[in-house]
Amino acid sequence: MKTVNIQEAQEDLARLLEEAAKGEPFVVEREGKPSLKVVGVEAIDDLFLYNNPPDTAHPD
Repeated sequence: MKTVNIQEAQEDLARLLEEAAKGEPFVVEREGKPSLKVVGVEAIDDLFLYNNPPDTAHPD
């Protein structure tokens, strides 16, 4: 996973966001420490579904 400092993120945000949307997340460091992780929406949706599978015991 790519790590960038906050200045790099500001300078190249559009490209970094495009890559994250395509499945290449990145971490932004602030003062040398990880501050946030940017991932695409599909990655979050997949994680949510993995941790909260649909309830199939009671079909509608």
